[in-house]
Amino acid sequence: MEQLWQEGADADAPLVEVYEWLLGHPGRLKANLDLEAIFARAVRKAIDEVIDGARTGRYQYEALERQEKAYIGTRIEIVVRTELGLERGGKLDTLILGHPVDFKWSARGSWMIPREAVGELCLLLCGDEAGGTFSVGLVRCTADRLNRGKNQDAKRTLSKAGKEHIRWLVRDGVLPVSFLATLDPAAREAVLAQPAGQARVREFFLQVQGRPVPREVIPTLAVQVDPMRRIRRDKSDRLAGMKILSGHYSVSREAAALLGHGPLGRRDYVSVPLEELEKLPPDLRNRL
Repeated sequence: MEQLWQEGADADAPLVEVYEWLLGHPGRLKANLDLEAIFARAVRKAIDEVIDGARTGRYQYEALERQEKAYIGTRIEIVVRTELGLERGGKLDTLILGHPVDFKWSARGSWMIPREAVGELCLLLCGDEAGGTFSVGLVRCTADRLNRGKNQDAKRTLSKAGKEHIRWLVRDGVLPVSFLATLDPAAREAVLAQPAGQARVREFFLQVQGRPVPREVIPTLAVQVDPMRRIRRDKSDRLAGMKILSGHYSVSREAAALLGHGPLGRRDYVSVPLEELEKLPPDLRNRL
């Protein structure tokens, strides 16, 4: 990843130390993970946890209520700390190399800075869930970089001039969007119009045959204690003549690739008409 740092821009040694620690995070380098991928996974996970599709049937950020949107910031803080191996501690959200750091989330980039974070380092995150982009930056929120206006909690926003001091770790990174949100509106309406979990799952896989589907979609559609049973074919043929190939199994990944429906990730599924399986070598077909 390109290092988005301007040499000599700020004579702020703690900020430089924290910035460079994040760029060269040892756990990230050991796992060969891009910093953008770590933050993208953390932001997506936090949003999905608040959307809670398995219980609510919702699938996108816009469906959240105002209080729930406010809570996303807390979830992102917790998930990011976990991803980076940081502990809760100090006067702010965490300590990095002994320096207090506060986490701030804003969907629109209008971060609210509380009194206790004035003069301190803040890790700023923002994202457009519908557009599939997000950014992460580090800044010291000195008083001269904040707008004068205060809300009822005495929080202030970062000014336009203050935003120029943000040192970006990720700029307009790719945020995975909800799979259901990517469906053709007519197809999505046909799926969600079904009266029960099994019918929604069956209609869904009819609409997206041959396309890898992330596991997280199934609980949102099924909305039940054991949602994955909705894709296991049995004598009642609840899947209307389809076979669901699971990326969890190597034989399914091999079959999907041979049929031109791969690559299939380990947490992905793809629906295939039973007659299409006849194209597979008999030994492979018999192992499915």
